[in-house]
Amino acid sequence: LKQVVKIYATEYAFAAILCDNSVVTWGNPACGGDKGSLDLQEVKSIAGTARAFAALKVDGTVVTWGNEYEGGDSRGVQQQLYGVVSVQASSGAFAALRQDGSVVSWGRPQLGSDSGQAQQQLTEVVSLQSSLRAFAALKKEVATWGEARDGGDSWAVQDQLQNVELIQATGSAFCALREDGTVVCWGNRLCGGEMGVDGLGKVKQISAS
Repeated sequence: LKQVVKIYATEYAFAAILCDNSVVTWGNPACGGDKGSLDLQEVKSIAGTARAFAALKVDGTVVTWGNEYEGGDSRGVQQQLYGVVSVQASSGAFAALRQDGSVVSWGRPQLGSDSGQAQQQLTEVVSLQSSLRAFAALKKEVATWGEARDGGDSWAVQDQLQNVELIQATGSAFCALREDGTVVCWGNRLCGGEMGVDGLGKVKQISAS
């Protein structure tokens, strides 16, 4: 395999973007290792759940393959997948951010595809972040959805989620960096959802394992 630009992975398969923006896949066919006859030309990035891939094309459309229940089947939302600028993946769902700041999600509902509880907030979104089972959308404030214990419920800290510059995620928690250098975290406390650091401020950047 030559002229590879970047490699992506699900738990059981790989997908590589080549220098001509085409895609090569290998691994378990049912989990993204077989792209079949899909048109995977002019691809600029790929996201992967545990068992499916989503390829973002240069024209802003999205192509999916792999396990149909974990994001590989996007037919239910395909008419909405245009003008897409980025795609994020949880372990079993995808969320696509469109140019107009709206968000489209699909895959397993319990792993983040059901954004109904946050849908009214999903406008003017700037960026997306994901944990294993939840998503967070950054805008003037922060909107979350998915499994509550993995960061899908930010109600307890919602009044603090203002003027946020950046969101990072572990597998089961989110942390938001605010303009004033303070940090707000939520989700599973054993995975970083509870900081345990008193008076943390003047932070310039946060990263996650």
